[in-house]
Amino acid sequence: MLTGSFEHTIGAGTPAPYHLVLRPGDHFGQRVLFGDHLRTGQVVAIEDSSVLFIERGQWSAATAYALASVVLSVGGFFAALVAALWAYDGWDNVGLVGSEIQNPSRNIPLALVAGVSLVAVLYILTSGACFHVLPFAQAAASPHVVSDVIASVAGSHVASWLTVAMIICALGTLNSSILTGARVDYAMARDGRFFRVARGIHPRFRTPANALIFQGCLAAVLALTGTFQDLFSLYIFAQWIFYGLATAAVLRLRRTEPELARPYRTWGYPVVPVIFILGSIAVTASVLIARPLRAGLGLVVILIGLFFYRHWRAQQATNPGA
Repeated sequence: MLTGSFEHTIGAGTPAPYHLVLRPGDHFGQRVLFGDHLRTGQVVAIEDSSVLFIERGQWSAATAYALASVVLSVGGFFAALVAALWAYDGWDNVGLVGSEIQNPSRNIPLALVAGVSLVAVLYILTSGACFHVLPFAQAAASPHVVSDVIASVAGSHVASWLTVAMIICALGTLNSSILTGARVDYAMARDGRFFRVARGIHPRFRTPANALIFQGCLAAVLALTGTFQDLFSLYIFAQWIFYGLATAAVLRLRRTEPELARPYRTWGYPVVPVIFILGSIAVTASVLIARPLRAGLGLVVILIGLFFYRHWRAQQATNPGA
Protein backbone atom coordinates (compact mmCIF):
# COMPACT_ATOMS: atom_id res chain seq x y z
CA MET A 1 0.00 0.00 0.00
CA LEU A 2 1.34 3.38 -0.96
CA THR A 3 0.96 6.04 1.68
CA GLY A 4 2.35 9.45 2.37
CA SER A 5 5.43 7.85 3.92
CA PHE A 6 6.52 6.32 0.62
CA GLU A 7 9.75 8.25 0.00
CA HIS A 8 13.19 7.82 -1.54
CA THR A 9 12.64 4.52 -3.34
CA ILE A 10 15.25 3.56 -5.95
CA GLY A 11 16.00 0.46 -8.03
CA ALA A 12 14.90 -1.43 -11.12
CA GLY A 13 11.79 -3.33 -12.21
CA THR A 14 11.11 -6.90 -13.30
CA PRO A 15 9.32 -7.84 -16.53
CA ALA A 16 6.24 -10.08 -16.86
CA PRO A 17 2.67 -9.80 -18.18
CA TYR A 18 1.62 -10.47 -14.58
CA HIS A 19 2.00 -6.70 -14.02
CA LEU A 20 -1.57 -6.21 -15.18
CA VAL A 21 -2.94 -7.80 -12.01
CA LEU A 22 -3.64 -5.12 -9.40
CA ARG A 23 -4.27 -6.27 -5.85
CA PRO A 24 -4.83 -4.44 -2.58
CA GLY A 25 -2.33 -4.75 0.20
CA ASP A 26 -1.51 -3.10 3.51
CA HIS A 27 2.06 -3.31 4.82
CA PHE A 28 3.26 -4.60 1.47
CA GLY A 29 6.87 -4.02 2.38
CA GLN A 30 6.56 -6.29 5.41
CA ARG A 31 5.13 -9.12 3.32
CA VAL A 32 7.64 -8.85 0.51
CA LEU A 33 10.55 -8.75 2.96
CA PHE A 34 10.95 -12.51 3.02
CA GLY A 35 8.58 -13.24 0.13
CA ASP A 36 11.05 -13.56 -2.72
CA HIS A 37 13.53 -15.68 -0.79
CA LEU A 38 10.97 -17.92 0.87
CA ARG A 39 9.07 -18.57 -2.33
CA THR A 40 12.32 -19.30 -4.12
CA GLY A 41 13.13 -21.56 -1.21
CA GLN A 42 9.77 -23.30 -1.66
CA VAL A 43 10.64 -24.18 -5.24
CA VAL A 44 14.04 -25.50 -4.24
CA ALA A 45 12.64 -27.29 -1.19
CA ILE A 46 10.14 -29.13 -3.37
CA GLU A 47 12.98 -30.11 -5.65
CA ASP A 48 15.06 -31.13 -2.64
CA SER A 49 12.46 -33.70 -1.62
CA SER A 50 14.17 -36.02 -4.08
CA VAL A 51 16.77 -36.60 -1.36
CA LEU A 52 14.19 -38.66 0.54
CA PHE A 53 13.84 -41.13 -2.33
CA ILE A 54 17.54 -41.75 -2.97
CA GLU A 55 18.42 -45.43 -2.79
CA ARG A 56 21.64 -45.47 -4.71
CA GLY A 57 24.61 -43.15 -4.91
CA GLN A 58 26.79 -42.32 -7.86
CA TRP A 59 29.19 -39.85 -6.28
CA SER A 60 32.24 -41.78 -7.46
CA ALA A 61 31.03 -41.80 -11.07
CA ALA A 62 30.22 -38.10 -10.94
CA THR A 63 33.61 -37.34 -9.44
CA ALA A 64 35.42 -39.37 -12.10
CA TYR A 65 33.49 -37.66 -14.85
CA ALA A 66 34.22 -34.24 -13.34
CA LEU A 67 37.94 -34.99 -13.05
CA ALA A 68 38.01 -36.18 -16.65
CA SER A 69 36.45 -32.88 -17.73
CA VAL A 70 38.37 -30.64 -15.35
CA VAL A 71 39.62 -28.26 -18.03
CA LEU A 72 36.87 -25.66 -18.33
CA SER A 73 36.98 -22.38 -20.18
CA VAL A 74 36.52 -19.16 -18.25
CA GLY A 75 33.71 -18.25 -20.61
CA GLY A 76 31.90 -21.50 -19.86
CA PHE A 77 32.24 -20.91 -16.14
CA PHE A 78 30.72 -17.44 -16.35
CA ALA A 79 27.98 -18.65 -18.70
CA ALA A 80 26.94 -21.11 -15.99
CA LEU A 81 27.37 -18.40 -13.34
CA VAL A 82 24.91 -16.10 -15.14
CA ALA A 83 22.21 -18.79 -14.93
CA ALA A 84 22.98 -19.38 -11.25
CA LEU A 85 22.79 -15.64 -10.52
CA TRP A 86 19.38 -15.60 -12.17
CA ALA A 87 18.25 -18.33 -9.75
CA TYR A 88 19.50 -16.35 -6.75
CA ASP A 89 18.21 -12.98 -7.92
CA GLY A 90 15.34 -11.34 -6.06
CA TRP A 91 17.14 -10.26 -2.92
CA ASP A 92 17.42 -6.73 -4.30
CA ASN A 93 13.64 -6.32 -4.29
CA VAL A 94 13.68 -5.83 -0.54
CA GLY A 95 15.50 -2.52 -0.86
CA LEU A 96 12.89 -1.17 -3.26
CA VAL A 97 10.26 -1.05 -0.52
CA GLY A 98 12.55 0.18 2.26
CA SER A 99 10.27 3.07 3.19
CA GLU A 100 7.36 0.64 3.73
CA ILE A 101 9.23 -1.70 6.08
CA GLN A 102 9.09 -1.31 9.84
CA ASN A 103 12.52 -0.84 11.41
CA PRO A 104 14.31 -1.16 8.03
CA SER A 105 17.80 -0.70 9.46
CA ARG A 106 17.36 -4.01 11.29
CA ASN A 107 14.90 -5.96 9.15
CA ILE A 108 16.39 -5.39 5.69
CA PRO A 109 19.89 -6.76 6.52
CA LEU A 110 18.27 -9.60 8.47
CA ALA A 111 16.02 -10.53 5.54
CA LEU A 112 18.89 -10.37 3.05
CA VAL A 113 21.27 -12.51 5.09
CA ALA A 114 18.64 -15.06 6.16
CA GLY A 115 16.94 -15.28 2.77
CA VAL A 116 20.09 -15.66 0.67
CA SER A 117 21.56 -18.16 3.15
CA LEU A 118 18.40 -20.27 3.07
CA VAL A 119 18.29 -20.34 -0.72
CA ALA A 120 22.00 -21.15 -0.93
CA VAL A 121 21.66 -24.15 1.40
CA LEU A 122 18.61 -25.51 -0.42
CA TYR A 123 20.25 -24.92 -3.80
CA ILE A 124 23.38 -26.86 -2.79
CA LEU A 125 21.34 -29.73 -1.32
CA THR A 126 19.22 -29.95 -4.44
CA SER A 127 22.25 -30.01 -6.71
CA GLY A 128 23.79 -32.74 -4.57
CA ALA A 129 20.58 -34.77 -4.73
CA CYS A 130 20.49 -34.49 -8.53
CA PHE A 131 24.05 -35.73 -8.97
CA HIS A 132 23.46 -38.46 -6.39
CA VAL A 133 20.53 -39.91 -8.35
CA LEU A 134 21.49 -39.25 -11.98
CA PRO A 135 24.74 -40.07 -13.73
CA PHE A 136 26.77 -36.91 -14.21
CA ALA A 137 26.61 -37.12 -18.01
CA GLN A 138 22.81 -37.50 -17.93
CA ALA A 139 22.41 -34.58 -15.53
CA ALA A 140 24.65 -32.38 -17.68
CA ALA A 141 22.65 -33.19 -20.84
CA SER A 142 19.17 -32.92 -19.32
CA PRO A 143 17.13 -29.74 -19.94
CA HIS A 144 15.04 -30.44 -16.80
CA VAL A 145 17.27 -32.18 -14.29
CA VAL A 146 15.01 -32.11 -11.22
CA SER A 147 12.03 -33.52 -13.11
CA ASP A 148 14.23 -36.36 -14.36
CA VAL A 149 15.40 -37.03 -10.80
CA ILE A 150 11.84 -37.19 -9.47
CA ALA A 151 10.71 -39.31 -12.43
CA SER A 152 13.52 -41.80 -11.83
CA VAL A 153 12.70 -42.31 -8.15
CA ALA A 154 8.95 -41.67 -7.94
CA GLY A 155 7.59 -41.89 -11.48
CA SER A 156 6.65 -39.44 -14.23
CA HIS A 157 3.25 -38.70 -12.64
CA VAL A 158 4.89 -37.21 -9.54
CA ALA A 159 7.32 -35.29 -11.74
CA SER A 160 4.36 -33.67 -13.55
CA TRP A 161 2.84 -32.54 -10.25
CA LEU A 162 6.22 -31.14 -9.24
CA THR A 163 6.24 -28.98 -12.37
CA VAL A 164 2.79 -27.61 -11.48
CA ALA A 165 3.94 -26.82 -7.93
CA MET A 166 7.02 -25.00 -9.25
CA ILE A 167 4.85 -22.89 -11.56
CA ILE A 168 2.63 -21.86 -8.64
CA CYS A 169 5.66 -20.92 -6.53
CA ALA A 170 7.14 -18.96 -9.46
CA LEU A 171 3.93 -16.93 -9.75
CA GLY A 172 4.19 -16.12 -6.05
CA THR A 173 7.72 -14.84 -6.56
CA LEU A 174 6.62 -12.79 -9.57
CA ASN A 175 3.99 -11.14 -7.41
CA SER A 176 6.65 -9.69 -5.11
CA SER A 177 9.10 -8.81 -7.89
CA ILE A 178 6.57 -7.01 -10.05
CA LEU A 179 4.91 -4.99 -7.30
CA THR A 180 8.26 -3.84 -5.92
CA GLY A 181 9.67 -2.93 -9.34
CA ALA A 182 6.66 -0.79 -10.20
CA ARG A 183 7.29 1.33 -7.12
CA VAL A 184 10.57 2.47 -8.66
CA ASP A 185 8.84 3.74 -11.80
CA TYR A 186 6.23 5.46 -9.66
CA ALA A 187 8.77 7.13 -7.35
CA MET A 188 10.86 8.43 -10.25
CA ALA A 189 7.77 9.72 -12.09
CA ARG A 190 6.54 11.40 -8.90
CA ASP A 191 9.92 13.14 -8.56
CA GLY A 192 9.89 14.27 -12.20
CA ARG A 193 12.62 11.83 -13.31
CA PHE A 194 10.49 9.47 -15.42
CA PHE A 195 7.48 9.42 -17.75
CA ARG A 196 4.53 11.15 -16.11
CA VAL A 197 2.17 8.33 -17.12
CA ALA A 198 3.74 6.15 -14.38
CA ARG A 199 2.85 8.62 -11.63
CA GLY A 200 -0.74 7.58 -10.93
CA ILE A 201 -1.97 5.79 -7.79
CA HIS A 202 -4.98 3.47 -7.82
CA PRO A 203 -7.72 5.28 -5.84
CA ARG A 204 -8.93 2.13 -4.07
CA PHE A 205 -5.94 -0.20 -3.69
CA ARG A 206 -3.32 2.55 -3.27
CA THR A 207 -0.97 0.68 -5.62
CA PRO A 208 1.12 2.25 -8.42
CA ALA A 209 -1.44 1.17 -11.03
CA ASN A 210 -0.08 3.25 -13.94
CA ALA A 211 3.45 2.08 -13.30
CA LEU A 212 2.30 -1.55 -13.22
CA ILE A 213 0.56 -1.19 -16.57
CA PHE A 214 3.53 0.64 -18.08
CA GLN A 215 5.92 -2.03 -16.84
CA GLY A 216 3.67 -4.82 -18.11
CA CYS A 217 3.49 -3.31 -21.60
CA LEU A 218 7.27 -2.94 -21.68
CA ALA A 219 7.64 -6.56 -20.54
CA ALA A 220 5.36 -7.74 -23.33
CA VAL A 221 7.52 -5.94 -25.89
CA LEU A 222 10.71 -7.40 -24.43
CA ALA A 223 9.21 -10.89 -24.51
CA LEU A 224 8.95 -10.62 -28.29
CA THR A 225 12.62 -9.74 -28.78
CA GLY A 226 14.35 -13.02 -27.92
CA THR A 227 14.40 -16.35 -26.13
CA PHE A 228 14.17 -16.79 -22.37
CA GLN A 229 17.94 -17.25 -22.20
CA ASP A 230 18.45 -14.05 -24.19
CA LEU A 231 16.21 -12.14 -21.82
CA PHE A 232 17.67 -13.34 -18.55
CA SER A 233 21.21 -12.85 -19.88
CA LEU A 234 20.32 -9.26 -20.76
CA TYR A 235 18.69 -8.79 -17.37
CA ILE A 236 21.72 -10.09 -15.47
CA PHE A 237 24.04 -8.00 -17.65
CA ALA A 238 22.19 -4.74 -16.97
CA GLN A 239 21.41 -5.56 -13.34
CA TRP A 240 24.99 -6.32 -12.38
CA ILE A 241 26.22 -3.09 -13.94
CA PHE A 242 24.07 -1.23 -11.43
CA TYR A 243 24.92 -3.60 -8.59
CA GLY A 244 28.57 -2.71 -9.16
CA LEU A 245 27.82 1.01 -9.39
CA ALA A 246 25.72 0.92 -6.21
CA THR A 247 28.54 -0.82 -4.34
CA ALA A 248 31.05 1.71 -5.68
CA ALA A 249 28.77 4.41 -4.28
CA VAL A 250 29.26 2.90 -0.83
CA LEU A 251 33.00 3.47 -1.14
CA ARG A 252 32.49 7.03 -2.33
CA LEU A 253 29.94 7.95 0.35
CA ARG A 254 32.19 6.63 3.11
CA ARG A 255 34.78 9.13 1.92
CA THR A 256 32.63 12.13 0.96
CA GLU A 257 29.94 11.91 3.67
CA PRO A 258 31.45 10.13 6.67
CA GLU A 259 28.91 11.69 9.05
CA LEU A 260 25.90 9.89 7.52
CA ALA A 261 24.00 7.54 9.82
CA ARG A 262 24.92 3.95 8.97
CA PRO A 263 22.84 1.44 10.98
CA TYR A 264 24.42 -1.37 8.98
CA ARG A 265 28.13 -1.36 8.19
CA THR A 266 29.63 -3.71 5.62
CA TRP A 267 31.61 -6.63 7.00
CA GLY A 268 35.23 -6.63 5.87
CA TYR A 269 35.10 -3.11 4.47
CA PRO A 270 36.67 -2.13 2.08
CA VAL A 271 37.82 -5.58 0.90
CA VAL A 272 34.33 -7.07 0.52
CA PRO A 273 32.91 -4.19 -1.59
CA VAL A 274 36.00 -4.19 -3.83
CA ILE A 275 35.69 -7.96 -4.40
CA PHE A 276 32.01 -7.52 -5.21
CA ILE A 277 32.77 -4.76 -7.72
CA LEU A 278 35.41 -6.91 -9.41
CA GLY A 279 32.92 -9.78 -9.58
CA SER A 280 30.32 -7.47 -11.13
CA ILE A 281 32.80 -6.40 -13.79
CA ALA A 282 33.68 -10.04 -14.54
CA VAL A 283 30.02 -11.06 -14.88
CA THR A 284 29.07 -8.17 -17.17
CA ALA A 285 32.22 -8.59 -19.27
CA SER A 286 31.53 -12.30 -19.73
CA VAL A 287 27.99 -11.62 -20.96
CA LEU A 288 29.31 -8.91 -23.28
CA ILE A 289 31.82 -11.35 -24.76
CA ALA A 290 29.38 -14.27 -25.02
CA ARG A 291 26.44 -12.25 -26.37
CA PRO A 292 27.88 -9.04 -27.86
CA LEU A 293 24.79 -8.10 -29.86
CA ARG A 294 22.31 -8.59 -27.02
CA ALA A 295 24.59 -6.93 -24.46
CA GLY A 296 25.35 -4.09 -26.88
CA LEU A 297 21.63 -3.40 -27.24
CA GLY A 298 21.36 -3.34 -23.46
CA LEU A 299 24.14 -0.76 -23.26
CA VAL A 300 22.40 1.37 -25.88
CA VAL A 301 19.17 1.31 -23.86
CA ILE A 302 21.07 2.30 -20.70
CA LEU A 303 22.77 5.19 -22.51
CA ILE A 304 19.44 6.37 -23.92
CA GLY A 305 18.09 6.27 -20.37
CA LEU A 306 20.91 8.57 -19.26
CA PHE A 307 19.89 11.06 -21.98
CA PHE A 308 16.27 11.04 -20.80
CA TYR A 309 17.36 11.35 -17.17
CA ARG A 310 19.44 14.43 -17.91
CA HIS A 311 16.53 15.91 -19.85
CA TRP A 312 14.07 15.35 -16.99
CA ARG A 313 16.57 16.67 -14.46
CA ALA A 314 17.13 19.86 -16.46
CA GLN A 315 13.39 20.26 -16.95
CA GLN A 316 12.79 19.94 -13.23
CA ALA A 317 15.51 22.53 -12.49
CA THR A 318 13.86 25.09 -14.77
CA ASN A 319 10.32 24.24 -13.71
CA PRO A 320 10.30 22.72 -10.18
CA GLY A 321 6.51 22.54 -10.00
CA ALA A 322 6.14 20.42 -13.12
